[in-house]
Amino acid sequence: MSTSPKVNYQYSTRLEILFLSFCIFLGIVASLPASGSVSGAPAKISYQSRATGNRALIFSNNPEYLWNTKDICDLADESRNTDDAECGNTLFHIESLRNGNYRVWWEHRNMMPFIIQSALVFENKATAAAVIEVEGIHVETNSKKNGGREFVALLNSGEAKPKVLKIEPGERVVLQDSDNRRIFPGHYFAGVSDLTVVSGTVSLSEVVFRRHIARELRNSHYDQRDNFGVRESLVYKGISPVSSVELTGAVFTIDDSTSNGLLPVAYKPAQVVSDSGYCQTNQLPACSGQAIAKSSEPSEFSSWVTHIAPDPADSNPKRTFAIVDDLVSLILPASLENCPSIWPMSLEIAQRHCLVMSPYLRWFLRDVQNWRLPNWGNWAVQYHHPVTVTNSGEIERLVKIVVTADGESPIAFRGTGVTEKWKQYFLTDRASNNSRKMLTLAQAVILPGSTVTLEAELILAGPAAGTLQHHIELSN
Repeated sequence: MSTSPKVNYQYSTRLEILFLSFCIFLGIVASLPASGSVSGAPAKISYQSRATGNRALIFSNNPEYLWNTKDICDLADESRNTDDAECGNTLFHIESLRNGNYRVWWEHRNMMPFIIQSALVFENKATAAAVIEVEGIHVETNSKKNGGREFVALLNSGEAKPKVLKIEPGERVVLQDSDNRRIFPGHYFAGVSDLTVVSGTVSLSEVVFRRHIARELRNSHYDQRDNFGVRESLVYKGISPVSSVELTGAVFTIDDSTSNGLLPVAYKPAQVVSDSGYCQTNQLPACSGQAIAKSSEPSEFSSWVTHIAPDPADSNPKRTFAIVDDLVSLILPASLENCPSIWPMSLEIAQRHCLVMSPYLRWFLRDVQNWRLPNWGNWAVQYHHPVTVTNSGEIERLVKIVVTADGESPIAFRGTGVTEKWKQYFLTDRASNNSRKMLTLAQAVILPGSTVTLEAELILAGPAAGTLQHHIELSN
């Protein structure tokens, strides 16, 4: 524990008193947090798992394109006839989902020539009853530009009591959004549900169906098909222990000499490691060797990039200053023959027997015949951006937290001085009357001699380009 310096008032000269005051000032400056900025120095930022309110994230985006052809049937309905492809399939399945808090998010496109419905199916295959609390299920049936509205509906209904489901042995419960059941041909759709397995064990399936869900469902596992030019191996489904990340170190001090514009930040940017022969065809589907590394020393920037889809073939220059540590890892249950379809699952088991998506692992994909990094852009992960600014000057200033889209990216957000409730917005690099390339997430006026903390939260929904760029902007 540090203590204040003791001042002996027997010193009588003004010079000595000034000298002591200066020493005290130096001690105060030295004790300031290293992560914050002092008089225009860059704030040292990073991301970490959020300590409160975190859930395991169940993510389902594979296959993204859903078909009903002679050879393919993605429906959970009973099979049509013996000459066609078998139906009665899940899109995502966990055979044993145990106690814990979960957020389930899924996004697909209906390529079938008829209207379909989306649902979650819980089944109790154990001998004891299971209890589940569901805080809501919400589906956006046209998510191309309206993605994120499912999160808005869920998160703005936080005061509603969760629905308690007691599922007896052998019983099945189908969970649907009662207001949004009709998904038209060609539409992207996305759904979200927050739930808690209070006791017991259940299986969880994400399905689409036309009329009636089959009694017996087959697990479609990790889909690597290549149909009509769509490589399903480039999108994923799995579980992350983390559904929310938090920005740390965004602490700034300004004065009247601080110029208007973007406040500086410092972090270790990403570097793609070159292929050094680790990935060979006999190593399918996973390869050894590091794929992304951080720079050894932090660099100063005026902004930072999150939600990258870390493909080494991606020539987007923004990738060179991606912060990377925002990306959460994703375990793909039942992705390999010996990978168990249970959750929670130990990381040791996952690393030995399952496909694990991480910005630090490289894969060799059969349909690409080349190594690349998984296309994991942190869709559905909830970001929390607390930014603290102290104004030691005599002029009031305006500070903003701003996000810029690199492509079509629907998001859900809320922030200080902008909106207390969650809202949806469609960000795009081709802005129009109904969209923007740049969006202010939070803003506040800082009076002289005062400190403010801005709080911004956002979720990237889908379908979305990702590669979001953030900055802190100062003006008069």
